[in-house]
Amino acid sequence: MLLTRYAKPQCGAWDGFGTLRQIQNDVERLFGSGTPAEPGWSPTLEVVEAQDQFIVTVELPGTKASDVKVTVEDDVLTIAGERKYEARVASELRLSERAYGKFERSVRLSAPVQPDRVAAASKEGILSITLPKTEAAKPREIKIAAA
Repeated sequence: MLLTRYAKPQCGAWDGFGTLRQIQNDVERLFGSGTPAEPGWSPTLEVVEAQDQFIVTVELPGTKASDVKVTVEDDVLTIAGERKYEARVASELRLSERAYGKFERSVRLSAPVQPDRVAAASKEGILSITLPKTEAAKPREIKIAAA
């Protein structure tokens, strides 16, 4: 009979992204491909595909439009920028759960878009990006000829 010492199970919050960040750091250190990944923040986004366009909305409260850059290259949309910390009250900060600093999100689109017709607008902390599809990417109805 094998006896082992009882160990109380650990129940805690899962930090999966911390684990992924550690794996990324290990791979970068192994191949010497750069500096370790910094714990940062990523704005949440939503991608909607309509028949003739994509509509991407990004939550960026407290971020000025001049601090955000939107690019499209090879059907990859990239949103990059920085949310800067601005002291709101002269007294000491007691609690902050907001993330500050640089961010970057990239999304590969499932169909080709027209980069020269992409439009972006920001209203009340929500960035909306409209990406029209190319004519070749739009669905077409094909008529069936009767034989």
